[in-house]
Amino acid sequence: MFSFASKYSKPRILIDYGVIFSSMMDFSVYQKLLLYLKNRVQKDGVIILNKDYDELFEIFMKTIKDFNLFKPHYDYFLETVKNG
Repeated sequence: MFSFASKYSKPRILIDYGVIFSSMMDFSVYQKLLLYLKNRVQKDGVIILNKDYDELFEIFMKTIKDFNLFKPHYDYFLETVKNG
């Protein structure tokens, strides 16, 4: 993982890194993403190499549970922004 001393916030750097290397995203980068981005990666991402299915399953299930708790707040935020 690398970091920049610039105007970008940490999540922005991770998003840029993910866009640049989208076909080779490292799982350590996934774990540092914001929750709604983790959910998107789970939906649209492709697992290329997996050495420990059980650990991957546990992390994905935790992300799903966390996102389900977060979703009402996220939906409220999106609705508020939409209605401005």
